[in-house]
Amino acid sequence: MTTKLPFPSIVKKLLLPLFLLISVLGQAQLNNSWIDYSKTYFKFRIAKDTLCRIPQSTLAAAGLGSVNADHFQLWRNGEEVRLFTSVSNAPLGTSDFIEFWGQMNDGKPDNQLYRNPDFQLSDKFSLETDTAAYFLTVNPAGGNLRYQSAVNTAPSNATPDAYFMRNIDFHYKNQISRGFANIVGEYVYSSSYDIGEGWSSNTVAPCCDLVQEIFNLNVYTAGPANSLSVRVNAFGSAPNNRNLRIKLFQNDVTAAPFGNAINMPFFSYQKVNLQNLPISLLQSPSYLPVYVNSTSSNALDRIVVATVGITYPATFNFNNQRYFRFDLGPSTTGNYLVIDNVNYGSVAPILYDMTSGARYVGEIASTPGKVKFVLPASNEPVRRFILMNQETVQIIGSMSTRNFVDYAGSSNQGDFLIISHPALFNDGSGNNYVDQYRQYRSSATGGGYNAKIYDILELTDQFGFGIRHHPGAIRDFIRYANSRFSSPPQYALIIGRGMSYIDQKQHDANPLTERLNLVTTFGWPPSDVLLASEPGLTFPTIPIGRIAAVSGAEVNSYLQKLIEYEQAQQTPGSSVNGKSWMKEMIHVAGGKDSAENETFRTYMNAYKVIAEDTLYGGRVETFTKTSAGVVQQANTRRIEELINRGVGFIGYFGHSSANTFEFNLSNPEVYNNPGKYPFFNVSGCSAGNFYTFDPLRMTSNKTISESYVLAPNRGSIGFLADTHFGIPPFLNFYNTELYNAFGRTMYGNTIGNQMRHVIQRLGGNTTTIDYYTRIHLEEVNLHGDPAVRINHFEKPDYVVEDPLVRISPNIISVADNNFNVKVRMQNLGRATNDSIWVTVKRTLPNDTVRVLYRQLIRGIRNQDSLDLTVPINPTTDKGLNRINVTLDETNLVDELFENNNSVTKEFYVFEDELRPSFPYNFSIVNQSPITFVASTANPLSGDRQFVMEVDTTELFNSPFRKVYNTSGPGGIVQFTPNNISYTDSTVYYWRVAMVPTGTADYIWNNSSFVFISNSSTGFNQSHFYQHKKSALTNMTLEDNRVFKYQEVPRNLIIRTGLFPYYNYDRI
Repeated sequence: MTTKLPFPSIVKKLLLPLFLLISVLGQAQLNNSWIDYSKTYFKFRIAKDTLCRIPQSTLAAAGLGSVNADHFQLWRNGEEVRLFTSVSNAPLGTSDFIEFWGQMNDGKPDNQLYRNPDFQLSDKFSLETDTAAYFLTVNPAGGNLRYQSAVNTAPSNATPDAYFMRNIDFHYKNQISRGFANIVGEYVYSSSYDIGEGWSSNTVAPCCDLVQEIFNLNVYTAGPANSLSVRVNAFGSAPNNRNLRIKLFQNDVTAAPFGNAINMPFFSYQKVNLQNLPISLLQSPSYLPVYVNSTSSNALDRIVVATVGITYPATFNFNNQRYFRFDLGPSTTGNYLVIDNVNYGSVAPILYDMTSGARYVGEIASTPGKVKFVLPASNEPVRRFILMNQETVQIIGSMSTRNFVDYAGSSNQGDFLIISHPALFNDGSGNNYVDQYRQYRSSATGGGYNAKIYDILELTDQFGFGIRHHPGAIRDFIRYANSRFSSPPQYALIIGRGMSYIDQKQHDANPLTERLNLVTTFGWPPSDVLLASEPGLTFPTIPIGRIAAVSGAEVNSYLQKLIEYEQAQQTPGSSVNGKSWMKEMIHVAGGKDSAENETFRTYMNAYKVIAEDTLYGGRVETFTKTSAGVVQQANTRRIEELINRGVGFIGYFGHSSANTFEFNLSNPEVYNNPGKYPFFNVSGCSAGNFYTFDPLRMTSNKTISESYVLAPNRGSIGFLADTHFGIPPFLNFYNTELYNAFGRTMYGNTIGNQMRHVIQRLGGNTTTIDYYTRIHLEEVNLHGDPAVRINHFEKPDYVVEDPLVRISPNIISVADNNFNVKVRMQNLGRATNDSIWVTVKRTLPNDTVRVLYRQLIRGIRNQDSLDLTVPINPTTDKGLNRINVTLDETNLVDELFENNNSVTKEFYVFEDELRPSFPYNFSIVNQSPITFVASTANPLSGDRQFVMEVDTTELFNSPFRKVYNTSGPGGIVQFTPNNISYTDSTVYYWRVAMVPTGTADYIWNNSSFVFISNSSTGFNQSHFYQHKKSALTNMTLEDNRVFKYQEVPRNLIIRTGLFPYYNYDRI
């Protein structure tokens, strides 16, 4: 669908663009900077926070059994992990181990994806996967992070610390908030990770507070009086003004006397940290309810909450937890901790000082049920600790070897990047069509690129920290290639279907998800453009496209089409039949009402002017929706005829979804256009969104984009469309630049470079671009190869052929005053402004040459025509005549071919012929016998033989067929058959001719009538061959003699709504 934008809103948005301060990280450290390519890494995964150990047996199985324990080094998400080894400066014994605090994957690596890092409201949970990848390696150089065993001897007479400042934070994972939106009839979103996007609470409405109950507080009531802090990160998800309200019990801490109002209007966010609140607000030492809501008076207002947290003085009661994190401030004398209620089982727990790297074993012998620690003095402002139960350790039982590909090596660098998944490297029969694609692009006919394949699993481990489906893997790899490759890449092609991260998370448990999300895209709505853009910009550093294949067979289908397409462009050809299709274009406008149709048609007509002018010189045929139905069946026969004959470009502007157009263009399986594949540009809503979870996709179901691009031997060579809602004026801005690019300023360049030019022209390479323009630049994505070129030519190629010259009537005699010559001239190549000389000459039977036309005309863009009326001179013209048409007679224009500029067509002007006069064609005859009357062209001609045939079929081959002969001078010729018994209401066909002399052919002239006894006179068409001569509208007469009316489907419109919005683009 498309979304309406009222004119005042357009003006407002154009004059007052949304200026955002964005941190551009073009020179920031890349995600693979942690890798030493000379080392081997050993990968394993962890999906929860827990104490972990790698036993010596696992190391030995990996060939690491003899490695000095001090040389081990561990990495997670690009950061080194501090280790404890049970021995030092020696290989581990059979009972030894490597120990570390293991953490599930979190949202910190996602922070780099946000347009502004501050837009992320919670980094606790990953938007891709909870499973973190760890990489163990051997680093003999030293300096590896270690926990060192520290002495813990509890004193007998020291006073234990009374309290610590406890932090309790709740991070919500009820839904993924789609974040900032603007409303244009519908909520429209950016593909960039935007304000408020990410994991959050369920939607909070004014009626019903979000209530976070906190139990087991263990408040130290004698602590500092104003030492309470409250934290809330929240986001407004509706277009209303509001304040954020936070209450502890019934005390509003965002109002006097505790605080001030916190404004959070419309789609904005707040990261609230209220400090120095009185601990008296904690009315119970063990329980606290926190209430969060907005103050909006609109009952339909909505907010979401990402985090709720408090800091307060707490006693050392750890609530029977196995793992417990806490912080301590600086201390000049050290700390003596006596901790109650720790779930440590029967083995003393371990305390990690994560700041200093000390490792303590708790003292549990002196006082049963208590764990004691003596900590040294420290001036660190914050020391972070974690107390861990040793009995609930996760054992790392296996690891996989990773030897990373060093892309700094020239042999691993290419200028045509193919990013794909190993699942496509074998079609099941041993064929690797991805590699065949690489071979083709590396060949001279395929462009002569240095094409290389880059395994997405390798890129994920290197540039995405091993985080499954993290878009940073592709983006950082492309950034790396741009900055480090000796020859910067020209194109990036993703081969493999992808899904948005929201679809991925919603269906993570389904095994089909991994087969549908082979190479992930960026954000939601999906954007491949942002995979190739620097952070903070909407401008791909290199053109990028995708082939959304889920199998090797689909890769091959597109590859074979590409080879055919580019061979057709490269193969010399000078005939209309072979080349004219390349400049044929179809435009379709599909609005919901007459006003929309008029707007869309106006847009399309403007594009038509560009496309039909220099340099493209296309010929555009436009179809516009005329019915009020939801989907109008296009002029199916005409469009099918055009596509089967071959068109180079199809443009659609109108309502759409991922599976339908407002104006039905049919499934590509209906068409038969092998080797003649158009480029398809769709301006609508979600037509390019194949980044969804569809369990039927593996067997049959395809989006409209997938259907056209992946269909073997038919369909299109590319499909450019929006993955989200399209706003007509902004789609128009994009299209205007696109048509100018491929038709004029970047004629003959690749679609990828033309798209990049469009994005630059519309401001995608700046940080001050307005919101509506930006989302379209993000979400208009290419399904196809970015190195494809829309049909183009180096030079003009003017052509005239025999079928393009028509002489009428078919039979010309001296009885005619004149005849007509119609000439259609074409330019099969580049359209230029160079004028050309056109001549039309007639050679008479006596070889006299007469110039019928000679003019200097404007260079032909696509087609031009002449219509000449030529008089007949009976004295000189009878016999064999010739018409010669020559284009660019002076040969001043450099053309692709010079041998197709001229054609000569022969025709006869006959001295005489016989034509039917009565009964009139299509007349009603009501009496018999009938006298048939014909007349000769030359009434003064001498005696000749004449023949007439009568039949009930125009083919004159039925058993009824009658033949009559007569003779006489020219003038009126009559036939009165006496052996015909006319059947009532029957159509009769009759034809007459002069009997030729020698071996010449008969020159027949036909007529027909219907016999209706005792009827009034008049005219009537009753028979198949009579109706074949009619002009039909919205109907056809099939060969089975049945009229077929144009199908116009009627659809029941059911409007549904979900609150909050949930995949509404697929409802």
